[in-house]
This record gives sequence, structure tokens and C-alpha cells, in this order.
Amino acid sequence: MDPCQLPGCLRIGVDPVALHLGGVSLYWYGILVAAGFIVGVRLALIAAAAEGLDADQLLSALLVAALLGLLGARLYYILENNPGHYLDPAHLGEALSLWQGGLSFYGAIFGAALGAWIYAARYELPTLRLLDIGALAAPLGLAIGRIGNVVNGDVVGYRTHGWGVEYTSSANLLLPLRALGHTQQPVGLYEVAVDAALFAVLLYLYRARALRRGQMAGLFLAGWATGQLVVQAFRDTPPGWGGLKAAQVAALPLIAGGLWLFLRSRSAVPARQAAPKTA
Repeated sequence: MDPCQLPGCLRIGVDPVALHLGGVSLYWYGILVAAGFIVGVRLALIAAAAEGLDADQLLSALLVAALLGLLGARLYYILENNPGHYLDPAHLGEALSLWQGGLSFYGAIFGAALGAWIYAARYELPTLRLLDIGALAAPLGLAIGRIGNVVNGDVVGYRTHGWGVEYTSSANLLLPLRALGHTQQPVGLYEVAVDAALFAVLLYLYRARALRRGQMAGLFLAGWATGQLVVQAFRDTPPGWGGLKAAQVAALPLIAGGLWLFLRSRSAVPARQAAPKTA
């Protein structure tokens, strides 16, 4: 086996437990997901102020979206990974152990979008504007949260010959045994890079006032799902329908939906009106 050496390979032996508070273990994954949410909310509030939206209403909408997003993320993960085990009363506590990992970002997107739509419909808020603001903030929050997967090592890539990443801690109970002590594709880092790049593109377009209402949300869906279609090709999961993996199949309707929303919104009003000129 080829040795893992910098700069082509990164050894990771970080304990996924950041600290112990009494009998409670605080995981890096939970800390980073929370940090990503806080940063995303802060960015959304800044964008809302620029759009002239009420900050309190936006914050309420974000909290509803986050709650349903978290619920959707966990439910999607459970449905994908042995639902009978998690629904067994003897293991019901594991279904609620969100801080250890086990969240599907597909489920998070579905749940958050549903939450935002429900809140906007209930209080007669501009749905597309809310979705656009959420789409701007989401990839930054996702990039930060994905670092938690890098620490956990629970996103396993195909084996490589001495490059990528290698997980070395046998005490990491979240690390699949097949991933211990072997170099592999750094899929978790790919995820971080894709989300960060998507955020940079959307931020540029937002500042350039280049989009109409709804197009930011459409680009986010299509861009994020396209990234998943590519990144999942390097993940060590079994192929299924048509040679595609489950996550790749799930990406296809998101790409189609995002493109539909982008094209449908071409006739909408500009997302941000040009700032008035001053003498």
C-alpha cells in the first residue's frame, strides 16, 4: 500500500468528539452544522435588509425552514439507511442522535424549501424572494457543515494509491471499518469545495444584480444537484438504476426543477432593483 504523504495526501486522525460535558458528548459535526446555520442566517439577514424585507419575519421563516429542513434531513437519511433499525423501539434513541451525523442534505433542502413555502403562504410573503435569499445563504452554510463529514470520515470514497485522505483513528466509532488505514478519494473535501464554489458564483451574480426573482433559487438547485451528480461518482456506494447511485438519481429531478424555475423566472421582475442615483 502506498504511504499517505503531504502534499498529495492528508492524514486525518481527529476525534469526532470535540468535548465531553458531564455525560454528554459534543461532536464536531454538530458544532459545524450549527456554525453553518448561524453563518447562513446572518448572511440571509444582511440580504433581507438590502431587499427591504422585515428582519423579524425573515428570521421566523428561517427558523421554520430550519426545523423542517432538520426533520427532512434525518428522515431522508433513515429511509436510505435501514429504516427498520431506526424505527425499532430498542434503537429509537439513535434516530434522534442528530449530533453524531446521519443527515441527508437532500432531505434538508426538500424540508427547508417546504418550510419556507408554508410560512410564506401563511403570512402572504413574497415566496420567490424568500427562496432566493435562502438559496444565497444555503451553500455557505452547507460548506461549513460538510467539514463535519470530513472530520467524521463517514463519507467514504473509492480507494486510491497513496493520495487523497487517510483516516487513522481506530477510536473513531463513526468511521466505517473499510475506510480505516486506507487512502481514498477525498469526497468530503470535494463536497466542501463544490458548495463553496457555488456560493461564490451566486454571491457574484447577486452583487451584479444579474438575476430575476426566482432565478437564484433555480440556479442553486440545479448547481448543487449537478455538483452531487459529479461528486457522488467518487463515493464508495453501490450503483443502482442505470448504473447511477441513489444520490445521483435523486439529483436528476432537482436539476430539472432548478432549470425549470430559472427559465420560468426570466419574465419576473428583477431580484434587486438598481440603487437610485444620487447627485
